[in-house]
Amino acid sequence: MANLTIVVEEDVLKDARIAALEQGTTVNKVLAKRLRELAQERTELRRERQKKAVAELFELIDKAGARAGDYKWNREALYDRSK
Repeated sequence: MANLTIVVEEDVLKDARIAALEQGTTVNKVLAKRLRELAQERTELRRERQKKAVAELFELIDKAGARAGDYKWNREALYDRSK
């Protein structure tokens, strides 16, 4: 686990400590939880963007009428260096 040092105004920290105490937790645990949520939100956002990009790519492929046909790739064709 890593340590994190932050700078916050005294009165803000005091209020945060009281709020955390009322919730039966600590400021450290509140901040750790929020940081995990923030990281998760970023991961989910990235996944959504990737899904959207893939969907847009397939839409462009369909609009272009591109087709792969029934061709089956094989190792020999992929690594043919005689050309």
